[in-house]
Amino acid sequence: TLVFEEGDDFVEQTLFTTTHKTLVVLTRSGKAYPVPVHEIPPATGRNAKGVPLLTLLPPSAQGDRHAIVTSFVLPDDLETLSLVLLTTEGRAKRLPLSEFADLTGRGLVILKFKEEDQLA
Repeated sequence: TLVFEEGDDFVEQTLFTTTHKTLVVLTRSGKAYPVPVHEIPPATGRNAKGVPLLTLLPPSAQGDRHAIVTSFVLPDDLETLSLVLLTTEGRAKRLPLSEFADLTGRGLVILKFKEEDQLA
């Protein structure tokens, strides 16, 4: 049985990729940010903690430490795949992954919300 103390960190998701790929980070506010995998600092040793993913995003996206909803590695076959987004108010939107082909460091608004809605 694992016991976590306050302040302990744990692995939530593991992705296998190469350094020439792009990690796409989606935030609750409906923005997608690219993080080139080669810019993620390598962790060395078994006890290495790594860096918070939030710190790899632009400063404008770093305000809320709970802002990140999910992340995924951008695949090569963008033309044939889609991403389905769900909001807390029950809205669904399907986006072709080709929309993410030319992401810039400023991010891309992928979904606009009404009042209290956000990505789930």
